[in-house]
Amino acid sequence: MNISDEELESVGNGIQISGLEDTRTSTDSTRIVPSVSMMNFISTDENDKPNEFIKGCDEAAIDADLAEEEKHAHSDSGQPLLKKILNLSVLTVGAVGVVYGDATTCPLYTNGAIFSLFHGNHEVPNEDDILGALSTTIYGTILIICIKYGIFMLEMDNNGEGGILALTSLVPHYKKSDGLLKYIFYVVVVVVSLLGSAIFLATGVIAPPVGVLSAIEGLKSDTPTAMDNWVVPISAIILILLFMCQRFGTAKVGLLFGPIMVVWCFAISGVGIYNIAQNPAVFAAFNPGCIFKLLDNRGWTGVKMLSGVILSLSGAEPMYGDLGHFGKLPMRLSWYIFAFPAVILCYMGQAAFLLKEPKYFTNAFYASLPTPVYWPMFILATLGTIIAAQAMITGTFSIVAAAAQMDFFPKTKLYYTSTHAGQIYIPSVNWALMVACIGSMIILPDSEELAESYCIAVAAVLLITAVLYIAAMFVSSTRAKWIRWLLAAAFIVAFMPTLTFFMIGNLPKLATYGWFPAAISAVLFIVMMAWWLGQQRFYQSNGSDLITTFDEFRNKYEDVNRVQGNVGVFYSNANGVPSYAAKYIQLMQTLPETIVFLNIRFYQVPVVKEKYRVSVKKLHKNMYRVTARYGFLEGIEMNIPEVIRKAGFAVSDTLNQVGDVSKDALNGEVEITGVGSDDEDIVKHRKMTKSASRYVLPQGPLCAYFVPSYNLKVNQKEWFFVRYPKNVYIFMQRNSLSITHSFQIPVDLMIELGTVVYI
Repeated sequence: MNISDEELESVGNGIQISGLEDTRTSTDSTRIVPSVSMMNFISTDENDKPNEFIKGCDEAAIDADLAEEEKHAHSDSGQPLLKKILNLSVLTVGAVGVVYGDATTCPLYTNGAIFSLFHGNHEVPNEDDILGALSTTIYGTILIICIKYGIFMLEMDNNGEGGILALTSLVPHYKKSDGLLKYIFYVVVVVVSLLGSAIFLATGVIAPPVGVLSAIEGLKSDTPTAMDNWVVPISAIILILLFMCQRFGTAKVGLLFGPIMVVWCFAISGVGIYNIAQNPAVFAAFNPGCIFKLLDNRGWTGVKMLSGVILSLSGAEPMYGDLGHFGKLPMRLSWYIFAFPAVILCYMGQAAFLLKEPKYFTNAFYASLPTPVYWPMFILATLGTIIAAQAMITGTFSIVAAAAQMDFFPKTKLYYTSTHAGQIYIPSVNWALMVACIGSMIILPDSEELAESYCIAVAAVLLITAVLYIAAMFVSSTRAKWIRWLLAAAFIVAFMPTLTFFMIGNLPKLATYGWFPAAISAVLFIVMMAWWLGQQRFYQSNGSDLITTFDEFRNKYEDVNRVQGNVGVFYSNANGVPSYAAKYIQLMQTLPETIVFLNIRFYQVPVVKEKYRVSVKKLHKNMYRVTARYGFLEGIEMNIPEVIRKAGFAVSDTLNQVGDVSKDALNGEVEITGVGSDDEDIVKHRKMTKSASRYVLPQGPLCAYFVPSYNLKVNQKEWFFVRYPKNVYIFMQRNSLSITHSFQIPVDLMIELGTVVYI
């Protein structure tokens, strides 16, 4: 997947290697042009044809090869059958740990959230309440996770990737020129997507503490007074240690996650079977009539009660969001074989226990454990919630990175911790998330309170994802229009009533604890909306004077003075010239003799093969386009001067690299003598080739790297509510990360070129 050229340009990564006048005192007409080792493809012959590739092959062919490599980056095609089975087994077990940690640890607190209405009013749930809640859990899990996500949602992927933003990317980027209705449709989809992403990020603040708290609260069972005050500090210490370990990555530790969670699944299944055997009456919950009986008895209170069942569905979104990490088949196998049977048996076991001992509804999981297995299950539960928290943290990193790539979130420093594209670490997000998680435990120190706030966030995410699925199905499907309408209608009838029921039932929680994720979501939504709208305004304003074609650039500035022997490199997209380059020329009234337009592209492969690294296309006499390609592991540190050298242009890295051509150059060998920074003579021998009557000096001319610096301004006469989001965007833009931090440009040779942009 390529990062858009407009996106890279927006964060200020336009580069110019300015043509400084050569400081040599040579008296001949020797000039510095592309270096010797590349003279076989960089030519100064006036008869060279424009638009020819003189290094590498057609860029479209390279992109096609890399796209195929992306597609098969984690494919096992061509492998022996035994190895395929082994790989599938590893991925399936791994998915249990990474994807379904949240779903399989929810039994720790789901019943407490369902029956929270009874807390503190000296009433306990009756048999109809317990069976109705269990029946809703069973059929809700089957309908939403097993069918909606397991069958339908996993098929709506974007090149193997899933999640809210993947659905959004399936919708064409309609512009006003495509028609007003299409443009409005696209804007609505983006706004809904940003809202869903903001709410999902809010769940990342709540899910880790609610899981760890619910596990550590098991200490209260035996010593309800002595350990009460230690639950939050212990949980906080566990989370702090977990966040501190993020910078090391989870590639190695993650190998243990799957087996641990498989053991956890078998353990909760065993406990569930044990409790079911004690009270088989729980099988009555398979009659869906129990749901309607509860609603008939309780009315609106029953709706609010069953809204807590949404926590049992929290594993649905990770199933879709982490699709790109494991693939469809491992996702389905891990759910249907391990996670689904385990959680259903566990919920049934808790219900069987509560039918006999309803007073333990606040902590049904630990209360239902047989005494001999209490402490082993406590240890497993703690490990399970830590793993679930890790999965949520990783998911937060992924959605922030994807949002930044789609221009929905400010750029931030990102590291890849393994050769897998999904294993990333974002320091700023990590520490901000840690502070938010600890803060959430201080504000809501009880797992029941956090679980109640978690309910409304999960319900909103599931509903928004369904809406985006319907929107994407309308515009991205290749089926006939009437088939798309039919499928959409079937999807709406089958799933939307259930999701709407859960959403309506959770709305009253806004008045109790639901305000917490709502507040976090609102802040994040404002940030993402301000950034997205600001970027759109930036592109419009900054692109208003864009020279759209290379030919227009050449025709307009063909007569501008040229600095002999210098190479100028401008960052540009594949089809045009950035406006800051034109402004520089208008200001200086000069151009380097040789002009290179540099384009940088990223791909979802760890490392791009060297044969694909650089391609050069001649646009006109002394005008070239260089395309540099990087994998996701390489984008952290990009040596732009080295890219230019590989393209065939000799450049110097420091101000003191000067030298003279000796007479031996005529014989094909050149001796360059210069003065180093320590005032000691440096003698280098390099091969040279002859081009017409000129000879090329391997040590290149001194170059200045010009980087655009955008000074964003707002029209102060605009309405306050128009200026406010723009000012928020300007603040974020000034504090966001520019891609130029990774360009490794010598500091003493880099100059920022200021450009005022009104948004």
